[in-house]
Amino acid sequence: MRKVDDIDREIEEKRVELKKLRETEEELRRQIEGKKQALQAEVNSKNEELKKQEDKTSQLSFQIENLSDKKRSAELEYNNVSQDMRRYKEEIFNLENEISNLKREKQNTENEIRSSTQKAKQLQAKLTTIKTELDSVTRNNDTYKGFWRTSRRTKLQ
Repeated sequence: MRKVDDIDREIEEKRVELKKLRETEEELRRQIEGKKQALQAEVNSKNEELKKQEDKTSQLSFQIENLSDKKRSAELEYNNVSQDMRRYKEEIFNLENEISNLKREKQNTENEIRSSTQKAKQLQAKLTTIKTELDSVTRNNDTYKGFWRTSRRTKLQ
């Protein structure tokens, strides 16, 4: 009987031990489940963070692409403006040369006008002299003709 009692006691001990093991197992399952949920929450959080980073990266890539386009556009505009500036400078240079030529031409024209005015005055003076001489010659001629007429009349008579 002792053996049966020992076996019963041993069975009871094993049941108690089994019960403790089941409680421990249950506790470990709860801990594992808690840790699993915590890890899942952390994974979800990291996934959300990663998605936000991917979205941010996508936005930044889009912004970089837009800025690159704007840069290319600005470079083209700068090149166009530079070409326009070169054309304007060239045009200004040509206009300045044209102005210089026109000033020179004006100066030459003014000199020609002065020279022509001087010549006109000289010619006017010569004309006046010639008129005076002509008047004098005409008067002398009239006087001479009158002299001859008078003298002829006297001879005829």
